[in-house]
Amino acid sequence: MEEGAEQQQQPQQQNHGVVLDEEAIFFKQEQRRETAARRKRRRAEEKTEQVKRLKSQEGKADESDKKFLECLKKLKVKELKVLCEANHLFKSGSKPQLIERIFSTKKHGGAGPCPNCAHNLFIFYNKRTHDPNSVECRNTSLYGESCAYNAKIARSNKTTILSHKLRDTKDGFLLSVGITLDQ
Repeated sequence: MEEGAEQQQQPQQQNHGVVLDEEAIFFKQEQRRETAARRKRRRAEEKTEQVKRLKSQEGKADESDKKFLECLKKLKVKELKVLCEANHLFKSGSKPQLIERIFSTKKHGGAGPCPNCAHNLFIFYNKRTHDPNSVECRNTSLYGESCAYNAKIARSNKTTILSHKLRDTKDGFLLSVGITLDQ
C-alpha cells in the first residue's frame, strides 16, 4: 500500500509544479507588460520634454537661429540622422528630438565621443532653463559592463566638455541644402 500511496503523491507534486510554473509564467508576463508600459511612458515624457526645450529655444533664438531651425524642420528624418551621426549624436528618436539635438549642438556645442570608449555621449538638460547640465555614456560592452563616464556641466567646464562645434557631413550635406555654419 505504501508504494501505491507514493505513486499517487508523485503525480500530485508534478501537477502542483505545473501550476507553480504557470503562475510564474503569468507573473513574468505581467512584469514584462508593466516594464514595457513604464518604458513607453518614460519615452513619451522624454519626447515631450525635448519638444518643450525646442520650442523654448526657438522662442529665445535670434533670427539666424530661427532660420536654421526652419531649415532643419524641412529636412527628412533620414537626413537628420546622417547629420546626427556626423556630430556624434544619438540618431534614434523622432524628428523633433533629432532637431533638438542638432540645434543644441549648434547653440551650446557637442560632447563628441566618450573619452573612455569612443561611443556617443548622452546630454541631460536642466528642466527649467533647458541648458545642458551633464553628459553620460550609455555604452554597454559585450560582457554587460557599462562605461562609467559621466560629467557635470558647470560654467567653468562647459567649453571643455561641450567643445565640439556643429559640423557638416563629409559630403557637405548642410551646404547643399543651403545651411551655412559659422565657424
